[in-house]
Amino acid sequence: ATASTPSPTPPPPPPPPQSSLRDVMTKNVVYCGGLEPEVNDDALRGLFAPFGEVMSVLIPVNDKKKESRGFGFVEFEDPEDAIQAMKNLDRAEFYGRVLTVNLAKPDALAKGKHVSKAIWDEDAYHTEKPGEDGKDQMEVEVEEDE
Repeated sequence: ATASTPSPTPPPPPPPPQSSLRDVMTKNVVYCGGLEPEVNDDALRGLFAPFGEVMSVLIPVNDKKKESRGFGFVEFEDPEDAIQAMKNLDRAEFYGRVLTVNLAKPDALAKGKHVSKAIWDEDAYHTEKPGEDGKDQMEVEVEEDE
């Protein structure tokens, strides 16, 4: 009789990836703009909680000033909850400011930051004088009467 060797146990499957705002479908995530700088994750979560289970909240921070950039993302478990929150909170007042609430755009989520940057966020904007670099000069041809 031949002894059978037990076959090795297959490794367990990898754990499911942690959910993050960067890899979810945007139908579950709303963008909330117009936030007062003092609004934190807990306050934003509390605002959206009545509409359904909030999975995560992200308020991007300005790297230089270490303060809120004035907008955030809220991830819901159910896309219908996200839609109801958007319908009810868009143009609502929160901490004395009027909010803009809509479905998040994939580019903003993928980068975890706002896609565009204001020109006055650049250091050069505050140090250069208009016309110094020649870019702000307009050439105008003037015809003289004869």
